[in-house]
Amino acid sequence: MARRLSLLLALLTLAAACSYVATQASFYGDVWVHAEIQDWQAALEVVKTAKEKGKYKNKDRLLYFLDRGILHHYAGEPEESNTYLEQAERTIEELYTASISKAALSMLLNDNALDYSGEDYEDIYTNVFKALNYITLGEYDEARVEIRRIDNKLSLLQRKYGKLAAAMNKNADSKIKFKAGPVKFHNDALARYLGALLYHQDGRYDDARIDVEQMQKAVIAQPLLYPFTPPRLDLAELDTTVLHVIAFAGRGPEKVAVDFRIRTFKNYFLVFPATRQPRYGQRFLWQGMENDLYFKFSIPVLQPVPSEVRKVEVYINKEFAGRLRLLEDMSRVAEATFEARKSLIYLKSIVRTVLKGLANKKTKDEIDKLGKKKDGSSSTEATIGRFFLKAIADAVVDVSEQADLRCWRLMPGKAYAGYFPVPEGSYSVSIRFLDAHDRLISETRHDNFEVRRSRLNLVEAVEPN
Repeated sequence: MARRLSLLLALLTLAAACSYVATQASFYGDVWVHAEIQDWQAALEVVKTAKEKGKYKNKDRLLYFLDRGILHHYAGEPEESNTYLEQAERTIEELYTASISKAALSMLLNDNALDYSGEDYEDIYTNVFKALNYITLGEYDEARVEIRRIDNKLSLLQRKYGKLAAAMNKNADSKIKFKAGPVKFHNDALARYLGALLYHQDGRYDDARIDVEQMQKAVIAQPLLYPFTPPRLDLAELDTTVLHVIAFAGRGPEKVAVDFRIRTFKNYFLVFPATRQPRYGQRFLWQGMENDLYFKFSIPVLQPVPSEVRKVEVYINKEFAGRLRLLEDMSRVAEATFEARKSLIYLKSIVRTVLKGLANKKTKDEIDKLGKKKDGSSSTEATIGRFFLKAIADAVVDVSEQADLRCWRLMPGKAYAGYFPVPEGSYSVSIRFLDAHDRLISETRHDNFEVRRSRLNLVEAVEPN
């Protein structure tokens, strides 16, 4: 009995520890309540309070930096925004380096229990918003540095996941070969657009021309990411005084859990979606595998969040000036960059589930021996005790295999852009977001905005619905 109680206590302790891995996200509902009425300071207060109450654990510190960074940006506080976005970018770099060195050792750890190191699209858009902050501050050299960082990061993506896969293959317990998926995003139209504006403002017209050409190539070479005609960028028109407008609409994609099942056979097993039959499963060889065991696990997938916005109109001094055109579907870019890592998440989850499942099988075999007499009989109390102990053992494994649903929830979903030639002077600029029936969703106003030929005249607006 004492041995059984000790084992029960250990399992309950482990179950409690597993609750630590759960993703904390309920407070975002309050953030969106304030965001929808453009009360960014109130949204910031929700995030600060969540931090104080431990909703952002140390392993989630990157999300805190990203959330503070984007909310300060929306609130028109570029310096504060860059303080947090810089911390976010530095954290991503540090955690990626650590993930390479620890990849072979963390096979049994659920991703939820690890420091969140961010997705590639989160890393890329960190630089986009840093660049926009620097443009607001008139620090164009710094803004160009951020745009160049995006290009450098994109060029290293395939190599990055090759290194990670190689590190994971060093795990002695794994009998599955890890291989990263192909990178499907190579050129960012939004970054190229901003780069062209910055180069033109600096008088580097040939560099501006190259970025315009690269923006066009990004659209042509990646039709699944850019199934639309982006805004035109005529450098000759930029030689006059122009007003630039960028608007962000909707929300970035969120992660949702997709469930899978595993059925084992002698020396192999099948993996199949929970909604399908085992005969449709993917086959993996695993020497020494027992027959007729069943395991389950979940992985995260990105799911776009629908937006009400269908049109973005610009009014200058209360006169209709034109519509912005979609420059980048940031949710599509997010899904494309996530694909390369998703295959590693999938394979790691399979290996982790199998290793934990086999260990759990041994644990339950040991539980079966508790309370049994030499003739194999046992009391009713012992039989019931074994039943509950095995149920707890299964529950611990299930809880520890929750999908990691952490992501940058406050990132926008789409970017619109356009420019309007105007004489130098002071203007009232309104950006209106409309739904599919041309009904007004929201309006952002910039009163007394000074347009000068000597600077990059850029105004922004955001509508999170």
